[in-house]
Amino acid sequence: MKMSVDDASFSKIPRFYFPNEKITTTSKIKEDFIKIKQFFLGYPTGVTLEQFGKLITDICDFPSFFRFHLFSRIDEFGMGVVTCEMFEDYWKQNMQFDNESYRYFNVIKQKNNDFIVPSDFKLLLREILANHPGLRFLEQAPQFQEKYAETVIIRIFYGLSKSSSIGKIYLREFKNSNLVETFKLLDKEQDTNNEINYFAYEHFYVLFCKFWELDTDRDGMLSKDDLLIYGDSCLTEFIIDRIMSGFGKKLTGKNPNMMSYEDFVWFCLSEEDKTTPVAQEYWFRCVDIDGDGVLSLYELEQVFSEQKERIKQYDPEISFSDIHCQIIDMLKPKNRDVITLADIKKSKMSPIFFNILFNLTKFFVFEQRGTFGTNNVWAIYAKEEYQRLISEDEEDQQEMVDEELEAEDVVIN
Repeated sequence: MKMSVDDASFSKIPRFYFPNEKITTTSKIKEDFIKIKQFFLGYPTGVTLEQFGKLITDICDFPSFFRFHLFSRIDEFGMGVVTCEMFEDYWKQNMQFDNESYRYFNVIKQKNNDFIVPSDFKLLLREILANHPGLRFLEQAPQFQEKYAETVIIRIFYGLSKSSSIGKIYLREFKNSNLVETFKLLDKEQDTNNEINYFAYEHFYVLFCKFWELDTDRDGMLSKDDLLIYGDSCLTEFIIDRIMSGFGKKLTGKNPNMMSYEDFVWFCLSEEDKTTPVAQEYWFRCVDIDGDGVLSLYELEQVFSEQKERIKQYDPEISFSDIHCQIIDMLKPKNRDVITLADIKKSKMSPIFFNILFNLTKFFVFEQRGTFGTNNVWAIYAKEEYQRLISEDEEDQQEMVDEELEAEDVVIN
């Protein structure tokens, strides 16, 4: 028996109570239902995954890589088919809302949760890796595919989740983000590197290679001694101790005081771009020794003491009192006796402030230049670092070729 578009069926649509989101207008619901029913006229017994893609992109206006994720959400029992009735039920529950972010949020999260967790993105990343033209070169490298997916998910949570709920993204955070626009851009872009927020392959490559360089024993974890080498040992041992004790972010490594790849990505993003709220909060927790939410004169002196000794090798006249005056003039805190996180964020000077306290290399860079970048800091760093890594790799390959040629000459002669 063929299906028909029955206007009377619209009266059967149940009402749902969503205090914060508006269900779209009745006329729009009717229009969408007609499109859905017309689509399924050609598939009276339901659609398979292969046939499902057109419904997602043309009618639901979702990126193509949501195909498998949405199909799996609707086909809860793994029957391999989605019928018109199944799709309509899911659409009514999750997608008939004016707010686009709310629709995406509902689709991504699990049915009984009011938040998104990392595993909710896995099917999306699987589809992206399988079908995005800018990532097809990874098809023969499943380990790199896995690490790329992990890195993207870590970056999404780094950018969206609040420090009080790390590992969960709630609706408010999702709506205030650029993730929906990023999804749409990624679906149109041939090159992932043109999307600099989460999905750029070059950014993944930089993060993975930086971790690989430090993880000399290849156990997938970093120790304090490993991290001390980061950036040519630019950071003080004091701040490394605070990081490895989990003050910036609670460590997720299997062993105590060991840094996982996830922890390293958080650290690296925070270290290379201290202008973001996440980075500012990360470093504030590291320097707030007593955890009372304010930085006292005593705490600043304690944090700076090791940095001062390193600076003295180049400037014997350095003193904490001069540095403290410079910090107060720079941040202009409400209360000159203490510095709050709000003072740091409001000043727009967080990179200089934190680098003065514990990053020797960046301290001297600022001393020489007197300025620092504020726009796309991480993207600029990642671009430069990627070029450096590629250049070094090409040089290593050329050295190997030269050595092989020299060996052949020896054999011939």
